[in-house]
Amino acid sequence: MDRVCFYSLVSGEEQSRMDRAELRAAATCLEGVRKHFHEHHGHPFFAVKVFRSPTDVAVIPRQQTFEELGECDSLFVLVATLDKEDPRQLFAIADARDENVAALEEVLEEVDADVRDSHGETAACKVCRQGHLGMLRSLHLANADFTLGPRGATPLLLSCQEGHLACARFLLGTGRLVLNLLEVRDRESDTPLTKAARFGHTPCVELLVASRADIEAKGRYGNTAIIVAAKHGHADCVRFLLDQGAVKDAQANDLNTSLILAADRGHPKSVEILLSAGADKDIEANNGRTALDCASGMAARRSDVEGYAECARLLEAAKGGNSRQLLQGAELGRPSVVRAALAAGVSLEVKNRYGKTALMLAAEKGHVECLQLLLARGANKDAQSNDDDSALSLASTHGHAECLALLRAHGA
Repeated sequence: MDRVCFYSLVSGEEQSRMDRAELRAAATCLEGVRKHFHEHHGHPFFAVKVFRSPTDVAVIPRQQTFEELGECDSLFVLVATLDKEDPRQLFAIADARDENVAALEEVLEEVDADVRDSHGETAACKVCRQGHLGMLRSLHLANADFTLGPRGATPLLLSCQEGHLACARFLLGTGRLVLNLLEVRDRESDTPLTKAARFGHTPCVELLVASRADIEAKGRYGNTAIIVAAKHGHADCVRFLLDQGAVKDAQANDLNTSLILAADRGHPKSVEILLSAGADKDIEANNGRTALDCASGMAARRSDVEGYAECARLLEAAKGGNSRQLLQGAELGRPSVVRAALAAGVSLEVKNRYGKTALMLAAEKGHVECLQLLLARGANKDAQSNDDDSALSLASTHGHAECLALLRAHGA
């Protein structure tokens, strides 16, 4: 007989068949049968219990091979109903500092892998926080749902938060991420990418970007990955994100940029990298302060901290485009000034403290030539100010009919 028959221990009915050679090749008989029922019938791996006969009260020995069991023609199978009420042992093993795969697998024979604790965490969340790859693999076999986690704190996000690259790579490779977990946010509105950038886990950042995470995704306060990396002084992350095309002058809700926050926190290496990439040193945040204002002010107050003085020195020595020049040129209606600022590399989307771009200022003041120039260069016609005004609404409010017509002709 080339196949082994599996019968239900309860009903005695045939459940499945398996090639004898395949079962013989398995490391143990139990493992081979569990793998068969897991892959072909979708049962949780460890919930499958195997018996020699319907009258046996004990499952087959864990370590015995099919040959050692006598290569019987039939086996009896019971798929256990997993406990969801008392997961304390499961959580204790999953959350322990030392990894114990065997102990976890023994518990998974009786306990549902997706049961949650009082905070909403599953065992998968806990093993990812600890970085236990072996136990994560076992939970995968137990059909654990890797999309579960309290308020978006999924196993993937927790792996990236703690810098456990192997766990993150395994999760992204399972094919079981039903939701787009690259973009799921936790209670702080962090994605896995912004969380990895916040804590300076560059290898995780590299993995997530390679997996097509949105490099410009913004958190609750409008912070992108490069902004949080610069804010916390993770220069390697900043450099990598710039190399991947991150917007160097992206502004958070308070109009702070990566450069402003790196200077404000006294991170000269990040400041140097951003300046070398052409970051605009003259952008003002909502409070009217530039990167140099922040560094100089902190250097005066904290002379004991070398980083601030070095940031101020780098910024004072820097050359490059002047965002004030662009904004003032657009507001005053001077196309030559606007052209010069753009030629120096100033971003079209830089905003003043009121959240207005050069396009909005030109529309608000009725400067048609500047408006035409900015539209031709690709300025975002739909950008909004702090008061939710757009270039179109500002032109309309101030009665600039020619500007209004020009904006509408460009699809505003």
